[in-house]
Amino acid sequence: MNIKLEDRDQWIEYYRLAVNAVGIQVDYQTMDMIATLIRRIDDIGGDFTLKDAVRIQVECGQRWEEYFKKQKATVTLNSDEPTTGTDA
Repeated sequence: MNIKLEDRDQWIEYYRLAVNAVGIQVDYQTMDMIATLIRRIDDIGGDFTLKDAVRIQVECGQRWEEYFKKQKATVTLNSDEPTTGTDA
């Protein structure tokens, strides 16, 4: 599933396009993780640890998992299929 343009962070999208322009092919989710990494390193300086790396990986994974669940729910609600539950 793709990330909608209106849901994209402008800074991340700008750098994703720049990175792709120089021949390093990355998708939006990968650039989001790279941006998170850069920001975290800037915040903590030279004290970056393996624990920080794992935390970033987990945070990004959870953020995208939630995003795609919402997208799937939105697609399901907007489909022509009948809904179930108390409102149906």
